[in-house]
Amino acid sequence: MTSGTRPRPSSRALDARVAKGAAALAGELPSRRWFGQKSRAIASVTPVDHVAVPGSDGVLALVRVEFTDGAPVLYSVAMAGLDRGRTTGPVADALDDPAFDAAVVEQIRGGATLTGRRGHFHFRATGALPDALPPASRLGADQSNTSVAFGRHAILKVFRQLAPGPNPEFEITDFLTRA
Repeated sequence: MTSGTRPRPSSRALDARVAKGAAALAGELPSRRWFGQKSRAIASVTPVDHVAVPGSDGVLALVRVEFTDGAPVLYSVAMAGLDRGRTTGPVADALDDPAFDAAVVEQIRGGATLTGRRGHFHFRATGALPDALPPASRLGADQSNTSVAFGRHAILKVFRQLAPGPNPEFEITDFLTRA
């Protein structure tokens, strides 16, 4: 461990912190711009899987949102502050932290596969990813997803609501990027 780097909590401690963070999201999701079910009453938010992102204090999590009526929905959430033991109050969005965004891009650049509690988080880049990027800044015009710009060189787009099968927005963007 290098100077200035915080030790990671144990898997069990991180599991507990992610569970508390997910429970806190139940009251916060309706205020998030990207949350698509604002008119539905949330019964619970439960972690499905999560992984700490190396080189950051953030966690990528998949959470299942149960409602008082109708089918549940799966969301991807980037949580911050869990390593510092923050488990009460608003859940910080790790995508607001340029250091977290840069750490995610490094996972993409390296083609990493991070092992979660139940599965794997795969990161893949195209040849269009520049070798060097300026600092990240979150774009504010998102609706159902979150985009982070690295100057005019690259955009990291995080799909929030997840569903089985192909995602047309991803497929078209991937095709245009590779063309």
